[in-house]
Amino acid sequence: MVLGVAIPISISCFIVPLVEERKYHLLMLQKMAGISMARYWCVNFLWDYATFFSHTIVYTIILALAPIEGYSFSDKMYAMLLMNIYGIPGLGLIYVLSLFFYWTMWSAFLITVIIQIITGIFSYLIYWDVLENNEIFFYIWSIFPTFSLMEGISNVYTQTKEELYCDQACMEDDDCDKYDMCAALPQCCLTSIFKFDDPGILLSICFMLTSAVFLFIALCLIESRRARKRFSSKKDVKSLHSATHPYDDDDVMKLKQFIAQQDLQSSLKKRFMVDQLEYEIQKTTNSLNTISFLAEE
Repeated sequence: MVLGVAIPISISCFIVPLVEERKYHLLMLQKMAGISMARYWCVNFLWDYATFFSHTIVYTIILALAPIEGYSFSDKMYAMLLMNIYGIPGLGLIYVLSLFFYWTMWSAFLITVIIQIITGIFSYLIYWDVLENNEIFFYIWSIFPTFSLMEGISNVYTQTKEELYCDQACMEDDDCDKYDMCAALPQCCLTSIFKFDDPGILLSICFMLTSAVFLFIALCLIESRRARKRFSSKKDVKSLHSATHPYDDDDVMKLKQFIAQQDLQSSLKKRFMVDQLEYEIQKTTNSLNTISFLAEE
């Protein structure tokens, strides 16, 4: 329960610098410096994942110090493994959300926390207590990484309680050997935690990694679509207007006339073409009024 709240809050913090970069146009400065979006997201992911890994170490230490009955050291390492795997789709979800919720840092943070809690601990409680382990709900909701994390950690705890129960049952049975418990107690033939059946964590790991792939593919598609939309020529090139001013010299006049005479076929051959950039700049901006230029391939 505690991890179901603490983990979403921790990973939601990573949206704050992303929103800050967009709000104060720091991302635009990086683009102007030549940083590609692929490199930008890769560097962000490596730094954020290293930071999140340090968070999981802290949570593991807290689990080690917490008096949880039957929770062995290996079980806490399994929980740490699940948290580290969760960091991959968790950061992917944060990156996708940062493309849409970037008005203010704290509103983006709160929205992200709410989304993670609703799709995580809240949905898992409904699945466990209200729907009583409904399989359809489980497979649909497992696409959310926080829900899969809750399922994996819950299975680790369930495995721990089953082992504790079997140890107590074996102690009460005179014919039971602790090292050959399966012969006397068939229901206690416990296997490794790395399995797809309950209580196992392989299904949760697969769902988290699958959601990570889809989230990063979605991130790439959204960024590529925005870049293509930003730099593509308008279909109606004739709607582009050129203006002249008394201070324009002969070279500027010729260039403006050349740009104004371009048709769609000629425009598409250029890497980019700009005409009257004042149409795109906010009126409160005084750093640049009008610019017209083109770049050959």
